[in-house]
Amino acid sequence: MSAKDIKAVLLDIYGTVYIEGRWLPGARETIAWLFENNIQVRFITNTTLKNRHMLHDIFFKNGLDIPAESFFIPACAARTWLIKNPAPNGVLALVHSSQKEDMAGISLVNHGPADYVLVGDMGDEWNIAIMNEALHCLMNGATLMALQQNAYWLAADGNRLDSGAFVAALEFASGKKCQRVFGKPSELFFKMALRDLKAIPEQVVMVGDDYESDIVGAQRCGIQGVMLKTGKYKPEMTDDSFVIIDAIQDLPAWIDAPNKSNSA
Repeated sequence: MSAKDIKAVLLDIYGTVYIEGRWLPGARETIAWLFENNIQVRFITNTTLKNRHMLHDIFFKNGLDIPAESFFIPACAARTWLIKNPAPNGVLALVHSSQKEDMAGISLVNHGPADYVLVGDMGDEWNIAIMNEALHCLMNGATLMALQQNAYWLAADGNRLDSGAFVAALEFASGKKCQRVFGKPSELFFKMALRDLKAIPEQVVMVGDDYESDIVGAQRCGIQGVMLKTGKYKPEMTDDSFVIIDAIQDLPAWIDAPNKSNSA
């Protein structure tokens, strides 16, 4: 695989190119290099509280003007899947209002009947009425799905319940299991990212710092994993099935290397 073979790069954000309000060394230069070499980029993250334009604004305020379409989040994966699998009765979406912009073209309903109940993190918009409406829909035949299933997340004021906790509550109450998860590390997320890119797995590499979320998830779809020794990396995370490089600034050299190895 060389630069001419790679059509696209899936690029994790936090811990890979950006951390604690700053770019990691070489991140901006590497991103510029990818675009200059006509390699498609999708910046991927599991956020369900920020939409693509909000992520664009974060990058822009930090010196990078990246098209909003270059970001791929669980809401985008859900939209891609739902366009292919339309819901005649609509989707009851328990998602933050920011996410609906990235779900344009999907029939979202405020009450049943619905074919799907889709759960994200509603943040401060959670209320018991929408949970009860979701329960009614599930008990009347709707399928339960989730943008992601994290149990909690760390906010400025401490840990907060994430969408996985609300999915668990609906599973317990309805007796139904969640059938699809659209965020990392689900295989579905990466399949929808490939569809968005109009690429096949052999043309794409996944670059990240999280073994389970980034590397394993991508490899299930046949995508080459490239793991960085930054962010969540631990020395014991070594496997001949994926590549390890030191940092994001080393990615261009690896892509251009005539004979790539599984370590840097």
